[in-house]
Amino acid sequence: MVGMSNFFLDPPLLGGISAADAKRHEIERKTLSDELLAVVKECQKKYGSKTELATENDSRIVLLCDTWERVLTHGLKSNSSVLKNVTDLMAGGSQEVPVFWDFAYKHLTNHEKERFSTLRHVWTNGGKGKSLLRAVLNERALERYMLMWLGDEKILEESYESWALIRDGEFAGLLPNMAAGLRTILFAISIDAPELNAPTKVRPIKVEPIIAAPPPAPPARKINAVPR
Repeated sequence: MVGMSNFFLDPPLLGGISAADAKRHEIERKTLSDELLAVVKECQKKYGSKTELATENDSRIVLLCDTWERVLTHGLKSNSSVLKNVTDLMAGGSQEVPVFWDFAYKHLTNHEKERFSTLRHVWTNGGKGKSLLRAVLNERALERYMLMWLGDEKILEESYESWALIRDGEFAGLLPNMAAGLRTILFAISIDAPELNAPTKVRPIKVEPIIAAPPPAPPARKINAVPR
């Protein structure tokens, strides 16, 4: 008979992922949410009460678009479409990184699908997703689109992992408010530029290990001297 001391249990699983992965995803959601809130505030401070156009010539606007894209692709499931993978590879993209267009396309009208599929200088799915995001910023429609994207639970479950930021009620509930805060800004961002075809670089979020502090040393005992 095998002794119980030789039997080890796997780490606890939460929704099919380990406790360590669950903690890592929680930190990712918090970090992304904080980054988005910070860049939204920066753009509001610069452009919120002015008639100055906000374009991609400002690094703040570039960071804003990049951060929204990272939020909307966090936890996005891979699209196994062979045609899509071959098209993006030929265009210099990546077949391994899922792109926001795969999800957004399911919500578009026929007119919108045609609009973003017939751009002259954007041909990859990754580029179309970036173009769409910039277009809705230009048209002050991001809040409306966010509410639409968040409102269909079935498509969210099909498209995103359970740990994705967009499926976390606490964090996802903040996204329409952040989008609404951008309505006073006059965006004029290019939506048909070849550089949008470049794959987005995934920036891993560094999670610092938690090191437990050593226990305090016990107080030294006094030893009474024995008189001679």
